[in-house]
Amino acid sequence: MSAETVAADVRTLIVGSTGFIGRFVAEASLNSGRRTFILVRSGPVSPSTSLTITSLKDKGAIVIP
Repeated sequence: MSAETVAADVRTLIVGSTGFIGRFVAEASLNSGRRTFILVRSGPVSPSTSLTITSLKDKGAIVIP
């Protein structure tokens, strides 16, 4: 089994993905080809948080509200 196949089978949940460090962790997970789920608080969000969520979704993250 290749490393790419293993990475595609791995599911990763990231809590705090809209924070400074969490954003980079989420991007690294997505760049490695892993199915990446991000846990996001429900309710109103700041414009910068909204941009981060949109950016991660565009890269393939699955948002869990």
